[in-house]
Amino acid sequence: MEINRNYIQVLMKKSRMGLICFSFLVCLQLYGQTDRVCFDIDNVEGVIFLKGGDVGLSGLALKRSLTNVQEVLKIDSLVKLFIDSQSVEKGLVQQGFDGCPVISKAWKDYYRQVIKYEDEESGHQIIWIQYVHKSQVDINPNWKENWVIVFGGCSYYWRVKYDIDSQRFFSFVIN
Repeated sequence: MEINRNYIQVLMKKSRMGLICFSFLVCLQLYGQTDRVCFDIDNVEGVIFLKGGDVGLSGLALKRSLTNVQEVLKIDSLVKLFIDSQSVEKGLVQQGFDGCPVISKAWKDYYRQVIKYEDEESGHQIIWIQYVHKSQVDINPNWKENWVIVFGGCSYYWRVKYDIDSQRFFSFVIN
């Protein structure tokens, strides 16, 4: 089945229902046809990696779970609230110096790389979002195809995991 891109664009512009329909249509095509879904909605652009083996430096082949754009955007908005609370309460490090962006002020300037997986120990569903600053795309031109691995880079690169079942954040790291 081939999705008519113009039809999807019209749906997306008309309403949130378009987002739900788009997610449903994408899910219909996922099994065996693609390993990722790219999205760009309300200046939030990213990629959801649906299949594959090793991610990052963990060396673990994660048991992937199916997610959709709507779920990712919901978690992304929770991450924004989390970042805002961390900025006020704890004063986030690794940002705002030597030209490094302040995350809460540069929120729309990040691409998202997303993986949903099942934690082997707890069985909980985890959303892992990695944020790559848009100014770094020339260094990472294949960010939509490959998980970006960076050593250093201050707040141009950061990531967080969210446990959907316990509704808590963990593994928050700013390079």
